[in-house]
Amino acid sequence: MDNQEQRLIKLILEISKIDLQNSLDDQINNIKKNYEIDNLNNIFNALTKVNKAHIKKIQTVVSPSTQHTVKVTTKNKKINFSEKEIEEIFQKNDINDINRNYTKKEVETMYICLTKSKPLTSLNKFQIIKNIDSKYKSIHRAKKIHENYTLSV
Repeated sequence: MDNQEQRLIKLILEISKIDLQNSLDDQINNIKKNYEIDNLNNIFNALTKVNKAHIKKIQTVVSPSTQHTVKVTTKNKKINFSEKEIEEIFQKNDINDINRNYTKKEVETMYICLTKSKPLTSLNKFQIIKNIDSKYKSIHRAKKIHENYTLSV
């Protein structure tokens, strides 16, 4: 990617940030000054030559202050959880934390490990997490009832 193409992509990003609520003429004049532009037709002709694949790369270089969240893909990575690990995860973390920290694929794997069946496809990640959490709460309630019953007998 040459310097002219980088400059054009920066210009595109600058144009995309134009605020329609403020004075449009002032903003366009500032862009013309910053990029030494006399005729807008030259810009449009040059923009047709920009490789669109490079725009995203330049955008991250130009504005690194914007935070991009990247999720790790788990296509080739096998996910395995033991029942003990899942129980520890749900005891130590709130369901909102689990929702933030685990992918849907990981949550589905946890569900399959516990129930030996796949979750319904209509369920989203948070609903699956709530189902697992309610399972552990039910188990905990059953243990408390059993403890109270054995103490009273």
